[in-house]
Amino acid sequence: ITYSWATSLLREAYSHPVDMPRLGKLPLYDSAVQNFKTLHALWRRQVASKEADKVSLLRPIWRQFAVPMFVAWMCKQSADLLGFVGPVALKGVVQFMENQQNPEYEPPTEATVGDMLSNGWVLALTLFLAPFLQSLLLQMYYFLTVRVGSNVQSALLSMVYHKALSLNMETLPGDVTVGSIVSYMSVDASNIAMLFQNVHFCFTIPVQISLTLYLLYWNIGWAGPASLAVILLLFPIMGSLGKLSGGFQKRLLAQNDVRLKLINELLQGMKVIKFYAWESMFVDKIVAEPEVQL
Repeated sequence: ITYSWATSLLREAYSHPVDMPRLGKLPLYDSAVQNFKTLHALWRRQVASKEADKVSLLRPIWRQFAVPMFVAWMCKQSADLLGFVGPVALKGVVQFMENQQNPEYEPPTEATVGDMLSNGWVLALTLFLAPFLQSLLLQMYYFLTVRVGSNVQSALLSMVYHKALSLNMETLPGDVTVGSIVSYMSVDASNIAMLFQNVHFCFTIPVQISLTLYLLYWNIGWAGPASLAVILLLFPIMGSLGKLSGGFQKRLLAQNDVRLKLINELLQGMKVIKFYAWESMFVDKIVAEPEVQL
């Protein structure tokens, strides 16, 4: 959580270059070989099951990384809830100071739990502890999600590479090319890893919005929840923009496959291209592809 293990490594790297033996070995859980074997075994088990017609790559991935993702969600949800403690405690501190300055205020003779929680010193301590705990939980959340995303990406890259080695390139369908396989490894696997790093926001943001609207209503009345209407009115606009962006992304990936296919043909037929002096023609085609993408 505190990354204290990096202190000695940074000191050693400052004094002299650090080579691979000094870095040590990754834990078995984080190794690409172990993640590939586990995911591939879960995938083969799903294909061999009775539900082979409903195979989904998401199921074996979820079975393999469900526990750390659940722990990450708990850390993220707790950190988001602690973010609301500061404003509420600050309001309590202001109320406590106003009561102390009011000559007509009489403190209660018997302290209750509510009186203890509304005490200014307790609230001041809460203002210090809440951001501290929130920072620790967020660090744990980012560590877990980045770790899971890296493991998912390495496992998917290994599965795509393992499948590509067993394919006959001459009998592949027309839509499966070397460019598309490279795109799977370089783009799609990275996007899936990013999904695992950000999927928790789908569950935590609604809770944040609900608590924010409740606190606004608690402090300023119906003027706060009225902002929800503005947010709801913006949803169709954001949905249209997201759909438009998704269409552009699909066209960009298709054009990227064309560019990778041209580069692969150039490398495989280098002798023929040199023999017939076709360098300029292929260079013009490859250079023109980024302009088409833009």
